Amino acid sequence: MVKNITEELKNREYYRNNLLKQHWKGNNAQVVWLYLYLSLEDLDHVNWLCQSQWIDRHLESKFAPTQIEGEDIGNGVILKWKEEYEEISTIFDSFKITKEDFLEKLDNILLPTKDIVEQVIFLTEEYKRGEVEENNDVNSMKKLEVRLTELYFEAGDIGLPPSECADLSQQFQNVMAIAHNIVLPFFGNGLKTWEKFDRNRLISSSIKDYHKELLRLEFELEKVHR
Repeated sequence: MVKNITEELKNREYYRNNLLKQHWKGNNAQVVWLYLYLSLEDLDHVNWLCQSQWIDRHLESKFAPTQIEGEDIGNGVILKWKEEYEEISTIFDSFKITKEDFLEKLDNILLPTKDIVEQVIFLTEEYKRGEVEENNDVNSMKKLEVRLTELYFEAGDIGLPPSECADLSQQFQNVMAIAHNIVLPFFGNGLKTWEKFDRNRLISSSIKDYHKELLRLEFELEKVHR
């Protein structure tokens, strides 16, 4: 199978951009790499079972990549098995959760996160209008930061959902990271690190990004629930 696919790819003419197409159009491939996966989950985790490499024997050595160490299976194709595949698979398996568990955990984290961010936005608007003193604003933000940071770390430990939830999982992590960016100036030594102008600018830009990414998350949630 590896040899057959390699032979097929030698003559394929897919190019990443027009510049490469103009330069290489009409030429056969000079190097072909393959990575074989047993499942979509393995692909998500970049846990390949074996890799292969074919290098055109006419390619000058100064242009050729370093040859991988493995078994010559014929036609100039080198095959390398991943010795730690089973070990890595076992590790990933220990973190797997079902779709139902994933969605439940996501809701348990996302709902309080949205509530806290709304409070942060409300306080930010009050501060901009001059309706709250800076010290009171900072103290309130620091309290909200503590809980939001807890939720942010909980999201990182949510587990590995099935492949059908991969896009949702990635977007969920994006939302949580941006939500945490909103209160980042109040985390740890942030108040000593961030000047007031930079702090306010980060908060405002992160709030805008949060709204955009939250819409994308809702779209991914709809896809999973269809």
